Formats: sequence, C-alpha cells, structure tokens
Amino acid sequence: MARDPEKQRAYDREYKRRKRRDDPEWREQANARDSERHRQQWREDPEFREKSNEARRRRRAEPGYLRREWLRTAHGMYPEDWQRMFDGQDGRCCYCRRPLQADAPKAVVVDHDHSCCPPNKSCTRCRRGLACQDCNKVIALAYEDSERLEIIAANLRVLAAAARERINGETVRGELPFGVTPIRREAAG
Repeated sequence: MARDPEKQRAYDREYKRRKRRDDPEWREQANARDSERHRQQWREDPEFREKSNEARRRRRAEPGYLRREWLRTAHGMYPEDWQRMFDGQDGRCCYCRRPLQADAPKAVVVDHDHSCCPPNKSCTRCRRGLACQDCNKVIALAYEDSERLEIIAANLRVLAAAARERINGETVRGELPFGVTPIRREAAG
C-alpha cells in the first residue's frame, strides 16, 4: 500500500523538529548541513541569491525587525514574551523597582545568570527578569556576587553618612569600616 506523501512530509517535519529540540548533537549536525546547503545554493543559483537579498531587505525595512530578531536569537523569546515579562513586573526594574522605559528598548535588558548560557544569550532557565541598564551594570561589575553587593551597600550607607557629616561641618560619629580615617576640616585662617 502506498503512503500518503503529505502525511509522510508532515511526519518528517515533526520528527526533525523534535530531534532538533531534544538532541543538541543532532541539532548541531543538522544546522551545519542546512548552512552548507544554503551556502552552496547561494553560490550556484543567482535567482535564489536575489530572492534571499530581497527578502532580507523587506524584513529589515519592517519596524521592529531588528529588535524581534535580537530577542529571538539572543534570548529565545518573542516580543509577546517580553511584554508578558514587562507586565508581570508592572513595568519596573526587577532590582530597583524603578519604572522601565518600554519605548526605549536599549534602556531595558533581559537579565540572566551568565553561568548558564554563553555571553549575550539566555534561556528560560537562567532569565531573572527585565532590568534597567544601571542595575544590570552594577550586577555585572560585582560579578553577580550578591554578598559583595550587600557589603558594598552596607559600607556605602556608613561612608555616605560620614561624608554628609563632613560636608555639613559636623564631627564624624562612629567608626568607619576598614580603618578609614575621616578627613577633618581645617579651621580657616
């Protein structure tokens, strides 16, 4: 009995989709095969090359294309996923809780644990939330070490209070951390 070609194609597509999703080694080999096939067709077929270029120009002319591609390739998410995350955080940074600028996409970053995925990429397991650029930079500069950030915050409170007292001409009360010697104002004249 002959197989239905349409059913066979549907089965093959589903099989390949599952293999690509579940088997990283198979996915890597399939991607390499597909890339090589595409490169060969690009070299040998001028009509294919022109159609590809035209499609690329059309896509890039679409508003939001680059952002959609960045979300998809770097974070495996779509604009709807990003919007759900944004709404779930009430439009606020997941760290400082200040309002995020949804209309300025570069001001909002998808924060993630860098030990999971390669640089500039994330997955559903390592995403922590949407953060403002400032919080993201602070976390990166502290090497994502929460204890370090707690120590910095505690010392900042003490040192900032001492600086305010000096600025106001008051005597610094209490001890500063790590043997920091307060700078005393010299009497003028």
